[in-house]
Amino acid sequence: TATFQDVLSDAEILALMVGCLCHDLDHRGTNNAFQAKTGSALALLYGTSATLEHHHFNHAVMILQSEGHNIFANLSSKEYSNMMQLLKQAILSTDLTLHFERRTKFFEHVLSGEFSWAVEGHREVLRSMLMTACDLGAVTRPWEVSKQV
Repeated sequence: TATFQDVLSDAEILALMVGCLCHDLDHRGTNNAFQAKTGSALALLYGTSATLEHHHFNHAVMILQSEGHNIFANLSSKEYSNMMQLLKQAILSTDLTLHFERRTKFFEHVLSGEFSWAVEGHREVLRSMLMTACDLGAVTRPWEVSKQV
C-alpha cells in the first residue's frame, strides 16, 4: 500500500518479505546482551555482535537449503547470491544496535535532501528502517491478535 513496488526491485521486496517471516527463527526468548553475558553457545559461535540475528539468518538458510524448501532454486547463481545478501541484510537489520546506527544515517540522508534511490547504500538504509518498523510494529497489535500469532 506504500507503493514501494515502484522504487524497490522485485528481489528487494521478496527478500524483505522472506526476512520478515524468518527474522526470529529459533528465537531463544533472550536478547543479545544475555547471550554475550552468559557466554552462550550462540555467542561463542557468532560472536557478540548481532548474535541472535546471525543465528536467525543461518537458521533460515538451513531451512531454505533443505530439500523441497528452497523457494529460490530457480534463480541464477548471481540472483541467488544477491538474494541471500539482501536476506542477510534484512534479518541482521532487526538488531536494535544496528538500527540506531542506521537510523542516524537515514535521518541525515532525508533531512539533508540527499537521499537517492540510485545509491545502494541509501536503499539499504531504507530497507533496514522498513524491517525494524515491521519488527517493532508487531507489539502494537491487539492482544487477541498477538495471542493467536
